[in-house]
Amino acid sequence: MITQAALTGPFGLLGEKDAVWPIFHVIRALAAMAGRERYAVSCVRPESVQGIAVEAMNGGVSVWLANLTAQSLTVRLNGALDIGKLSIRNLDAASWRAASTGDAPVAQALGGGTLSLAPFAVMQVDEDP
Repeated sequence: MITQAALTGPFGLLGEKDAVWPIFHVIRALAAMAGRERYAVSCVRPESVQGIAVEAMNGGVSVWLANLTAQSLTVRLNGALDIGKLSIRNLDAASWRAASTGDAPVAQALGGGTLSLAPFAVMQVDEDP
């Protein structure tokens, strides 16, 4: 798979009139992960979901999940995360307009270890220490 991107222009992260494409938030987060300890993420269906996990600045864990399909998916979190202390941020069709103004999606408390990922959505799951 090849993804074309640039800072500006037809494949740019930055749009017109101070707008950003939602992928801007993902690229910004990936850049902020530089140098942080990474943790293994395994997916039962890697052709459908991919993820990355790093030590967060607050000492917890930050997991980013991407739905690679055009269908909604249910994802269950297992492992070392404290399910009672998780918050999520969603980048999907419902939040893209707000994200294009430069605002990252607002964090919401997660009520359990099961997530619903909209088609082609990216979700940040943060563990509060």
